[in-house]
Amino acid sequence: MFFDNDINVNVNIVKEDEGYVPTPSSTGIPTENMLAPRGFDEFIGQEDAKRAIRTELEIAIKYDKPFPHTLMLGYAGLGKSTLVSLIAQNLGTKTYSLTAPVKENVWFDITGQMDNDNYNGLTTPQIIYLDEIHLQEGKQEFMYTCLQDLIIYHRGEPLKVPPFTLMGATTDEGELSAPFLQRFEFQIFLHPYSIDELSIIANQSLGRLKILYNTDITIGDGVAGKMAGMSWGTPRLVNKYLKQAFKIALFKKEDVITTDIFNEVLARFCLTPEGINKKELTYLDILYRIFNGEPKGLATIASVLQENSKTVMKYIEPHLIRNELIMATPRGRQITDKGVEYIEKYEHMIGRS
Repeated sequence: MFFDNDINVNVNIVKEDEGYVPTPSSTGIPTENMLAPRGFDEFIGQEDAKRAIRTELEIAIKYDKPFPHTLMLGYAGLGKSTLVSLIAQNLGTKTYSLTAPVKENVWFDITGQMDNDNYNGLTTPQIIYLDEIHLQEGKQEFMYTCLQDLIIYHRGEPLKVPPFTLMGATTDEGELSAPFLQRFEFQIFLHPYSIDELSIIANQSLGRLKILYNTDITIGDGVAGKMAGMSWGTPRLVNKYLKQAFKIALFKKEDVITTDIFNEVLARFCLTPEGINKKELTYLDILYRIFNGEPKGLATIASVLQENSKTVMKYIEPHLIRNELIMATPRGRQITDKGVEYIEKYEHMIGRS
């Protein structure tokens, strides 16, 4: 089994250290994702978000005003970084890309590096993109005056900084303080994609792969829908599985991505057709077999899984809850009747008879 991670739609970032200052990009957020949309017309879904963004873009460009400080909300893989990149490309402005938490000295170095001469001829200020902005917890206060008054305090001295737009992305809005949230004039919530939208994305990405590899591999009837159905409502995953299927077809010299190739993708990633992975199946098995279907607390389940509680709650439970395989009760987590049927069907995948 192997995992192909180069399809992820995350930006290419370098973890900051004491002396790191990111190199600004004039073409949006740097990315090696060959399947990322190149414009809003190629960005499938999220119609409400795109409509709101286009309104802000038109106002910023037409009236030569800064794009507002923006917060992208939603779980991983929905396209937050991609939308920020498209905004930057449309504005034609430089982008500094970082992942939180950012230390005060790095923030000072970035703002000191930004252009101040009419934004270096740009129509709008530079953008600072801060991914995983909720990890800035405990370090948000020093940014308040910078966002609101364009003043940053360095060694106790107030210094003026050039106009800029902060764009943040978060999977955990609850970790942001209320005063920090209020400084984002523009907030966008991204929702899971439908099966139809993900199928369109899969076919669009297939067209890119055909050009890239100079081959005419097609996809069988219903296979794009099957990939969409196992992708948790996220373009990142449907593209990941499509690219893996494409490579298998390419290796086998097949002209069509068939159901058999789809099943091989499932086997390589240890997934059920619904996208439930081995770790999630093990979680179900613990509730069903070890605890006999009785409710158990998160800490107890995490201990048996040999994971910390935060990892279980953030990365293992959400898909199980969305698929109604477990439920949270006042007494703890409990497997549902649907969950019992599911683990009995797929128990062979976790190595017990």
